[in-house]
Amino acid sequence: MNKLLALLAFIPCLVFANPSHLSISQQRAPNETMEQVVKRFSKILPQSAWTKESPFNKKVPLMDMDYSLAPKITTYAELLAMFHFVRDTRFLYEEAQPGFGRRISWLYPDDGCFARAAMTGMSLQMQHFIRPAKIFAFGELSLKTPYSVKGEVFWWYHVAAVVNYMDSIYVLDPALKPDGPILVGDWYNKMGIENDLTGVVCNPYTYDPFDYCYKISSKGDINARKDQSRYLEKEWSRMQSLGFDPLQILGNNPPWN
Repeated sequence: MNKLLALLAFIPCLVFANPSHLSISQQRAPNETMEQVVKRFSKILPQSAWTKESPFNKKVPLMDMDYSLAPKITTYAELLAMFHFVRDTRFLYEEAQPGFGRRISWLYPDDGCFARAAMTGMSLQMQHFIRPAKIFAFGELSLKTPYSVKGEVFWWYHVAAVVNYMDSIYVLDPALKPDGPILVGDWYNKMGIENDLTGVVCNPYTYDPFDYCYKISSKGDINARKDQSRYLEKEWSRMQSLGFDPLQILGNNPPWN
């Protein structure tokens, strides 16, 4: 654990070396299509950001997806240990509250899946677990959740950590299923109708839908800590707006206890 904290503490020093980083929000308006969101991004992102090798361009219908990049976990105990570690461990510290450890921002479902998935992989790797691959889902996605003011959030894409246990594909995504790993089919069904969705499995370091899917780069890990810090602030404010005591629900009394 000390090694984990020390390495994560170093990451913010690297982030500021990349002032041009633009986070690719997963949010969409309730009546907005995925194509409309992408059109908005096409007006913002430089041409160099659009690669044919991105998750967005590699996505396929779910029935055609290749899960071979999902690393194999040998025991169910290991799978549960990985899930509980990323869900429960309070290893993130903010300048405003240096003595209050935070978990990954699982209780802010509106946005930031890319940062959560990256922090999941980084933290597991630092604890000598196998680093999961990344699984992307695309489409008119939505999720009913008690942690949104309106009770529902809307996305055009979602990304999370994915592994293979006994030839079954499991997603580690406490934002969607806080009580344990979720089978990939159930993961899709929580967000939309499978026949309407597309997806792809990419390497463990892919960060967002316009990053390289198969080419490994460290830029996602560098950007993740800064992005996660922003969503930790949003998560704190969200808990207050919903009437929760952030010190309790983000501290020793999370809703899954």
